Amino acid sequence: MVNQSQVFGQIQHKLGERPGEIPRKADVTIMMKKLYHPSLDGDRLFYSQGNDDVPMQPIRTDIGGVTSYCTIAATNVLNAGDWQNEPRPAGFVGPTWPPTRIEHLLGRPHFTEYCIGCNDDTRPCNCSYEKWSALIADFVTAKIAIRAVPNKGDGGFARGKIYKEAFVGEFTGRVLPRTTQELGEADQYYSSIMIGEFSGTYEGHPSAWVDCAHTGSIARFYNHSCEPNAKIWEYRSGMSHRILVYQTLQEIEEGEEITVDYGENWFAGLDQLCLCETASCKNPPIVGMDKVAF
Repeated sequence: MVNQSQVFGQIQHKLGERPGEIPRKADVTIMMKKLYHPSLDGDRLFYSQGNDDVPMQPIRTDIGGVTSYCTIAATNVLNAGDWQNEPRPAGFVGPTWPPTRIEHLLGRPHFTEYCIGCNDDTRPCNCSYEKWSALIADFVTAKIAIRAVPNKGDGGFARGKIYKEAFVGEFTGRVLPRTTQELGEADQYYSSIMIGEFSGTYEGHPSAWVDCAHTGSIARFYNHSCEPNAKIWEYRSGMSHRILVYQTLQEIEEGEEITVDYGENWFAGLDQLCLCETASCKNPPIVGMDKVAF
């Protein structure tokens, strides 16, 4: 079996045969599809891309002084050990507790939850999550690159025009109980999702964290802005999956960074300052202060 590192070596070798030549967009897309192909052996990592969008090196993540490499999660994942001693949440309705598979938490949406496949919330449907997941993966590979951002690490950038209300990635990761304490300062890496059967109201419905600090999708690289051009929404995909998806709020031009609003809790005083540089920035750096969030 071929692993990702070997594919990266093949890409470098091929580029080395044509020094100075700028690859076409279509050729770069082919490279990235091979580099991120789900059939590769072992873990798959995210690679930073240069100005020509050619992959350069695996991306490191530093959290709490610990350096690691985030692996790619095509879908949400569950470790049964995370839930083994977790009390059943108030209001949770489902056949199995504690959960041992992701379906026990996210696999029983109600048809009144909005389906991303058929754009309907009035009837059950047969939409396929697997088909939608494959389509969004192809779109992201062709349309979005991960590039370095000064003072912020890495970010997601449009490789071509992306239209308003386009889906620009599923937010995937490790599904954890809301009581999990290990999230700590990695709060920019998690989001909430409903679990169990729909109670008929979103208010107070039991939920879990989707944590993408160590495994997730390209959406984990979308940086904060106080004037974002994308937003996260919860949908269902058919009758078997709840999902979190980023959708554009406006048209995004080629070369423009995709940004989201991390929410008010992201700004915990002077320890987490904002570098978005927008007119409505909620917590801009103070002149002369060198402590920043990213």
